[in-house]
Amino acid sequence: MSHCDNAINLTAKPFLYKPLKTMKIKSSIILAAMLMTLTASAQNMRYGFTAGIQGCMPRDVGSRPGYKIGPTAQYSFSDNERTALLDFSLLLTAKGWNDDLMTTTSGNSVTWKLRANYIELPIHIGYAMPVYDDVRVVGTVGPYFALGLWGNSSIDGEDIDDVKIFSDNFYKRFDCGWGLTIGAELHSHFRISAGFEMSVLNPMKNKVDFNPSDRNISLSVAYLF
Repeated sequence: MSHCDNAINLTAKPFLYKPLKTMKIKSSIILAAMLMTLTASAQNMRYGFTAGIQGCMPRDVGSRPGYKIGPTAQYSFSDNERTALLDFSLLLTAKGWNDDLMTTTSGNSVTWKLRANYIELPIHIGYAMPVYDDVRVVGTVGPYFALGLWGNSSIDGEDIDDVKIFSDNFYKRFDCGWGLTIGAELHSHFRISAGFEMSVLNPMKNKVDFNPSDRNISLSVAYLF
């Protein structure tokens, strides 16, 4: 190798080293920013558990009681007491209906009962506003998505086998709709909420002359860590 080549190599080293050093610094800054964002996000995220009772009042049929229970989480968009938030849960929820029928065989009134159990994911955007020491009013609204797990349909007093509503193609497994809640958060941990939820789908698989789409009112209690 000539002296000229050595000179070129020696001269090039500083120019190669500076971009590499700059890239390392930029990468370190980006990584630190990402870590800070994740840390901040984790600080604004809270997890907990919720449980409640609900009155199921589907369209075109009678009502019946139900429940919902499962883990919940809340993401606050700021550290302030007054803040927008994202609220979501993963709930086991029991729905269904009871309806009185006149039978064609005996002419007597009988009750048609349907029980439907879902795993449900509500995703709500909301706002929290302080109203007193350690008390905030929290309102949320947003969609929900549900997947049918198990359920049955039966008619009291009739010699008819129970129908497994999802596996026997009586009810659609997928359901979705929207809901809203309003409640109070106490001491930054306890939340008591009233809610309303309405499906936008007809759950029946086959074409029938009624639509028992879900409509529920609920009262629930949550604890957030």
